[in-house]
Amino acid sequence: MEGKEIFGGSVDVVVTDGFSGNVLLKSSEAVAKLLVDILKEELMSSTRTKIGALLAKPAFNKLRKMLDPAEVGAALLLGVNGLVFIGHGRSDARALISGIRLARQTVEANLLGGVQKAIQEQIGKIVSSQ
Repeated sequence: MEGKEIFGGSVDVVVTDGFSGNVLLKSSEAVAKLLVDILKEELMSSTRTKIGALLAKPAFNKLRKMLDPAEVGAALLLGVNGLVFIGHGRSDARALISGIRLARQTVEANLLGGVQKAIQEQIGKIVSSQ
């Protein structure tokens, strides 16, 4: 996949090593914050743009919620024989609660069992085709 596809909605999972994944994550956070800061500055630059910002406030609130790392709280790391969740270094109490909620939902959905089963099925297909 190309890097631009990560944010276009055409992929659900990105597999990386720890270093490049962290670079991608931190760079993405920085770009998102920069864009929000620039947009906010521009929207507050005149009476006309302030009125426009007020009219668009529900959309901006939705965007803010989508970009807030505390909404999800943690990321699931795969590749180990168990569930591992990693939270942001700046996580607050709300992020911790969200991370625990994600962990509970993941366990209740038996994600690990589903992944293990899917891997075994793929191995079986490969072995039977040889």
